[in-house]
Amino acid sequence: MINDLLDNEVTTFLRRALRRELDNVPLPDVKNAFLETVADSGKTISEEDALEAARRSEGYPYMVQLVGYYMWQSAQRRGSNVITADDVSTGVSDALLAFDDAVCAPALDGITGAERLFLMAMAKDSPNTTQVGDITDRTRRSRSWVSKYRAILIKDKLIRPAGHGQLEFAVPHLGQYLQSL
Repeated sequence: MINDLLDNEVTTFLRRALRRELDNVPLPDVKNAFLETVADSGKTISEEDALEAARRSEGYPYMVQLVGYYMWQSAQRRGSNVITADDVSTGVSDALLAFDDAVCAPALDGITGAERLFLMAMAKDSPNTTQVGDITDRTRRSRSWVSKYRAILIKDKLIRPAGHGQLEFAVPHLGQYLQSL
């Protein structure tokens, strides 16, 4: 998908652009960022709730931003200066909806039917990893077919290897999103 766009002659400016890939932020750093940012805003959150918010963000930078924003908004709607476990839960739910719309749905735009079949076979195991052999069984396709689409989806950064014979979604929550379709 992205690579096809980058290969398009009309979009040569994208190829010249500096591309930065963000790694996931370590959860202790996310927790500390939540504690500091919440305190700077005049609110409070317990260490336990900040850690839970960090866990639920999975350290994915955009999800960290969404969870922080929506849990803060939840407390704000209640007129409270304390972000509670309920605010974290509400914030995560709202963040997932926004994440689905902004990240998961667009990530699937333009994929082929074969790529979707592969991803749906993987989604059955989400949030756990998937055995490549299970994809072969579930899709009723050959190992060479699975290898071909595995390579395409890895190149497009939708999935990634997760150990010998294992795959996982590279986009957080994508498997659960596919399960909901």
